[in-house]
Formats: sequence, structure tokens, C-alpha cells
Amino acid sequence: MTNQLKVGLLVGRERSFPDALIAEINRRNQGVTADYVSAGGVTMDDLLGYRVLVDRISHDVPFYQPLLKYAVLQGTYVINNPFWRIADDKFFGTALAHRLGVAVPKTVVLPNHSHSPDVSSESLRNLIYPLGWERIVNYVGLPAILKPHWGGGWRHVHLVHDMEELWRAYDNSGRLTMILQEYIQWDQYIRCLCIGQDNILPVRWDPTRPHFERYAGGHEPLAPELHGRVVADARCVESSPGL
Repeated sequence: MTNQLKVGLLVGRERSFPDALIAEINRRNQGVTADYVSAGGVTMDDLLGYRVLVDRISHDVPFYQPLLKYAVLQGTYVINNPFWRIADDKFFGTALAHRLGVAVPKTVVLPNHSHSPDVSSESLRNLIYPLGWERIVNYVGLPAILKPHWGGGWRHVHLVHDMEELWRAYDNSGRLTMILQEYIQWDQYIRCLCIGQDNILPVRWDPTRPHFERYAGGHEPLAPELHGRVVADARCVESSPGL
């Protein structure tokens, strides 16, 4: 079947990585082709025609989320697994990494500041109000990062230095579920590119630089001890007892 030999990409504004991936796959001329996916109203009888789908945008475009699950139903391999989304949140991910022995910043998940009009006070009877801000800040420390529990792209992220800044940012968070996280001034920012849990490439990354200059090459390799630690953390090999 021809659909076993097609790779499709779902993307947003980025073009550097997707264009390069499509060009490389097609250049190899190994019986596998790659292109951008086009999708509108998808029926339960439509065949999507891809063996592999690479998802880079469904976190921002909800329509793609059921589409990707439907692709899995047809036997398509989807990267990243769309069924993981149910557990894909920052507080759970941080807590899981902590349980696995990975060093993570202290993190608190906060109740929403605001709710939809159909949520009444009776619906909130389990919430503690007012929040115990002193306990929360004593745990996390200041300065701290206030950011959405879901989402990415550095949107709605605030570096707060004192209680006034924290309250002001929280008051403006609306219906977003927010987390407050210990601020760590980093010396080296490393991202690990992982395939399975076997092939791991630590790469220097600088979020303060322009988008296409953030991945930095040509630097000295990491010290052996640091290289081993980040690779082990990426594999999560030192799981804590009782997980």
C-alpha cells in the first residue's frame, strides 16, 4: 500500500525544520516521500494515506488532535503520541520527573483566578480561599516564574520578583490554570533530542537569542560528568522507589 510509504507534517509558522525534513526524505529516493498534510472536514471513512505523521502544531490547533487520534486508528505512527496529551501538563510532568530522580524546580499548581459564568460558588466549595500565598511563596521562593499549566511558546509567562508583581500577574491570568515555579538562573541551557530512550543528543540552546540562532553548535563538548547526567535524566533511568 502506498500509504505505508508517506510521511506527513502538521506545522505552524516554523519552516526551517519541516522544510529540511521533507527535502531530506525526498532527496534520499528510498521509496518514502514526505509532504505537508492538508485536511478539512474529515469523515469516519476517509483514509489519510500516511504511514507516519509528525505533529508540530496540534497544541495550538485543537482540530488536529482528533485527526491525529483517528490516524492512529488507521495504523499510522504519530509523533508525538496524541494519546499522551491527557497527561501532558506542566505540573504532572514536573512531578513525574521529580519522582524519577530528575532535578526540577519547586512547583505549585494554582486554582484558576476566574471561571466561566456557569460556575457558581457552590461549584467551588472544595477550594481554599483566600489562597495561602505566604506558604506558597515560602516553598517556591522569589523571584519565581508564573506560567500556564498548559501551553507553550513563552505565552503568558511572567518573571515575578515580589508579591505585588505576583498578585498583579495572577489577577490578569483570567481562566488560565497557572503554575508558580522556582526561578533558576541557568549557566548552560541544554536540550536533549531523544529517539526512543537509546539515541540521545544533548544540544546547547539559548532562548534569549533570535529564533533561528537558539540552537548553538561549534562549542566545546560538555564535561563528561555533566554529559552523563543530562543523558541519564533524559532517559529517566534512575527512577525513585515506589513509583
